[in-house]
Amino acid sequence: MRSFFCALVLVFWGSLYAGPLLIYNQYPRVWGMDFKVMAKYVPKIRELGFNVVWVNPFFQSSDTVVKRFNKFTGQELDVKGSLYAMKLDRLTPVMLSPEEDIKVYNEAIKRQGMIPIFDLVLNHIAKDSLAIKEHKSWFKEQDSHWDDICPFNYTSETRSEIFDAIWRPLLDQMVELGFQGMRVDYGTDVDQATLRMCVEYLRTKIKDPLIVFGEALIPVGKDVRGVLDSCKGSGFTHLTNLSVFLSKGQILQGKRLTNPFGYQWFLHDLGLKKSTCSGKCGNFWIGTVGFSGSHDHGTTILSYFLNQGVPQEDIDAKLLTEEIQEDIERQIKCVRGRLIQERLALVTPEQKLEIVKERMAIAAFSSDAGWYCFSSDEWLSEVAKSPFVCSKGAPFHREESIPSEGDAKIVEFIKNINSTFLRLREAPEVFWVEMFYTDDSSHLIFVRHISDKQLPADVVCVKIKEGTKDYSNEDVQHVLIVKNAELDSFEGVNFHYLK
Repeated sequence: MRSFFCALVLVFWGSLYAGPLLIYNQYPRVWGMDFKVMAKYVPKIRELGFNVVWVNPFFQSSDTVVKRFNKFTGQELDVKGSLYAMKLDRLTPVMLSPEEDIKVYNEAIKRQGMIPIFDLVLNHIAKDSLAIKEHKSWFKEQDSHWDDICPFNYTSETRSEIFDAIWRPLLDQMVELGFQGMRVDYGTDVDQATLRMCVEYLRTKIKDPLIVFGEALIPVGKDVRGVLDSCKGSGFTHLTNLSVFLSKGQILQGKRLTNPFGYQWFLHDLGLKKSTCSGKCGNFWIGTVGFSGSHDHGTTILSYFLNQGVPQEDIDAKLLTEEIQEDIERQIKCVRGRLIQERLALVTPEQKLEIVKERMAIAAFSSDAGWYCFSSDEWLSEVAKSPFVCSKGAPFHREESIPSEGDAKIVEFIKNINSTFLRLREAPEVFWVEMFYTDDSSHLIFVRHISDKQLPADVVCVKIKEGTKDYSNEDVQHVLIVKNAELDSFEGVNFHYLK
């Protein structure tokens, strides 16, 4: 049975916002939380073709020291200061940058014809916030997994109190700073009644389009349909899809794959999320958004190696050279992390480019309404990003300098992704996609169906490997015939090419 799905992208066209959401996630830790420096980079974000800029939380965070395992380096370290553990002492968050700098930053974004959005963390606050002692009924017991936060206790008795004391003033502050929308952290798992209050309040403050972009990576084992049904009417205009988990092997196996992060499950998940997104968002397409990496998943390069896994025999061989301690599970994780680092050191610049192009293409063109690019992907960064810093003040991951320009080839590729998305036909209520690699894996071909019929469709052919021939319409048609794409003919099909 065919599955349907949609995705999101924001695009700027002339003086109008129309089409997909093309989002650049400007992660503040990369820029040292300095909005003056971030503002200087804004013109380059516009040159890449994006129309939305999302910044992660920039508030004073928890001083609680916790242990976190660095899955890329294989170390467990004492860390603190997660951007997602916002500290509330007087029910008003303290910003880590001067308000005037943030206003200038947002104005720079708007002057470039883009929309600035902030990060709303509704689920919890830092566990060392004074607010917890002063308003005990507003909070639950400390979270058992994330040990630096304390979850809110939203009930019919406390919801309005919390909204009036914390969220209404914070939303007023964000509007005053110049933001025009928000990304909702862990969006499908927040208290939906509270989220609705926030969205309805923002609609009285912000003219359409109001972007409400929800993180929606629902854990395996949960009732996905039930979770998404509970989110209907909450105000989401866009939700993240599962493209970050798609690997080459899953696409090659296509409809025969049934594992939790397989291709078929990906399409099913997209269909459910498409039905959850609603409301007005100007002329932007409503739907889902793909991404190739984030601070949770690492850069596109690191995510690639992490998703490939490390064979158990390699881990076993490595463990033979070590003295086995009681905590064998942690040792296995450390060995795996070091093996990934060793393999990464052997990757050539050409291979890095292929990895990033492949994963960006999957994130973008498997999605109906857009995609987002994470800070530093445009210079082929291989440095993992983290919301934490080490307790002694050193970064949790090694730092890197910010180049004045990105890598020329990937910069051009990102521009081509965004300009191509603008030329795609808008997907109506029913939308689905097929993905195919050529036999030599030199090209990745997407068939984006825009109705429940085989036609019409947009075909996007992405050249992954440098030094291989450019494909023509006839070449692409031959591949799609051999791969049994669901097209009765090629009449009316639009072909698009990216190099």
